[in-house]
Amino acid sequence: PFAASALEVRRRLLPADHPRIADALEALGLARMGAGEAGEAVAALEECLDLRRRVYGASHPAVLEALNSLASAFEGGARFAEALVLRQEAMMLARRVLPAGSDSLAVQANNFASLNFRLRRFDEAASGFAEAAAIWRKTAGEKSTRFGTVRNNLGFALHQLGRFDEALDQFQQAAAVRERGTDAGATRVAWWMVAWTL
Repeated sequence: PFAASALEVRRRLLPADHPRIADALEALGLARMGAGEAGEAVAALEECLDLRRRVYGASHPAVLEALNSLASAFEGGARFAEALVLRQEAMMLARRVLPAGSDSLAVQANNFASLNFRLRRFDEAASGFAEAAAIWRKTAGEKSTRFGTVRNNLGFALHQLGRFDEALDQFQQAAAVRERGTDAGATRVAWWMVAWTL
């Protein structure tokens, strides 16, 4: 209710193409998504994306944010083909507007890879996970949880491609990261992945 009220107030007080209206539309879409209302979420987020493109042009970080939010709503509604188109567009835009090697670019690569994995597009998934891992190795270090998680995901994609030696290497690296952490369950899973590949 609050997000809908905020949007209503902004529509009443601001010009129709004001960026704050796009922000309110995104907040409403995310609230609807959180409430399990995928259809309503998509409608608000599509309007947000359209408005941000009109206000900022096609190559702007705010447009990237709207693409990701809408892609997440499509994924939440099991509309994976539509989500994939948006994730591809977001990845291309991210490479244009985000600094090379930035954490945000790694998140984009990881999101794109995760959807590709879900769609059983394992080559694309492996490529995206490898890109994210290379960035996180530099930005977060080899001891970071993100690095361990993406190594595990890369290993799983490589395993699905039948590239078992490469998968084993990734699982071993992920297990080494997990052992330095405090989550015993994640450590057991990491070593289970190593054993599964042997």
